[in-house]
Amino acid sequence: MAYSILDNMTQLSYIENGYPPHNRYMTLETFDKYFKPYLNIQKDCGLRTSSKVIRGDNCFKNNGFYDMDNTFNTGGNGGWGFNYYYTAVLKNGMSLAVYSGPQGFNDTSILFIVDIDGPNKGLSKMGQDLFTFGYNSPIISGTKCKQNGILPFIKRYPKDLTNNNCTMTREELLNSCRETGSGWNCGGLIIKDGWKISSDYPWSYAHKK
Repeated sequence: MAYSILDNMTQLSYIENGYPPHNRYMTLETFDKYFKPYLNIQKDCGLRTSSKVIRGDNCFKNNGFYDMDNTFNTGGNGGWGFNYYYTAVLKNGMSLAVYSGPQGFNDTSILFIVDIDGPNKGLSKMGQDLFTFGYNSPIISGTKCKQNGILPFIKRYPKDLTNNNCTMTREELLNSCRETGSGWNCGGLIIKDGWKISSDYPWSYAHKK
């Protein structure tokens, strides 16, 4: 569901607007033009920066999420390790955060973080009810990923196995999704397995979804 929403949004926006600006900072103008018209938004929590929140807040539980090792990820550089990001809750109850990355940033122009059951339910934890996707533009980045559109987000942490392109093997994805990994690639594991929660998927909560 989350992937379909993001894929439809970016395809429609591309037809009407082209790719969004490719820089380090998400802005109100970028979100309002390239994303908002193509989403069914229930609650608009606005833009969050390193020093303030514009329009609102609380679209994610406690304005953050839990990493795989149960560390709560919030604060610093405007939130989740990024300078500026925009958050909203959609009418289906899903929380959405939208970031803009600098050129060459993990080979994506835009990063999406989704909490599939919203701010008031679930664990808000990577790989269990919280997943990441990238919006890739090889026209802009001109680097390793040659596919357009929504892709599993490839987050490179030292504790993950790494390679030097925009794909990861199933072993790498699975290791990333375990407690000792980053968790940012769990969505990629589900996609790799044919949109299924496989029997060796590490998190029982996700099995129940």
